[in-house]
Amino acid sequence: MSLSVLQHRPRWRLTELSESLLSPPVRRVVLRWLTEGRFADDSQEPALLPLAGEGEPGFTQLVQAPNRELSPQKVLDELLGTGLADHCEDTGMVLLRRTAYRSCLGGEPVAGAPIARGPGPAGPWRRRMDRQFGT
Repeated sequence: MSLSVLQHRPRWRLTELSESLLSPPVRRVVLRWLTEGRFADDSQEPALLPLAGEGEPGFTQLVQAPNRELSPQKVLDELLGTGLADHCEDTGMVLLRRTAYRSCLGGEPVAGAPIARGPGPAGPWRRRMDRQFGT
């Protein structure tokens, strides 16, 4: 598959675990996190987002952009309760765990993604950043 085709296809989708555990409004929030470029890091992985922040894409903006009625705290509580996200109290950053999403291109991650092999709750493929959150 050519690089130009890869750039126009969604890179990530929800895992079956996410589909089964998350409520429809929270699934929509996670899908935005996976598909909107402003919520991605340089490697096109879902970025670490500040829980609260002015002037930069953050978790509150992610949650409330399509629906001002949706509570960022309730969304975070559901993501934390299902184990699909982590919140670092020290930095205030929210991480979408690798168990919440998978590649649209099959079981292997896309070339260039910062990954590491190893056992763990996220399966054999995990982002290096997941380890910084105590996994």
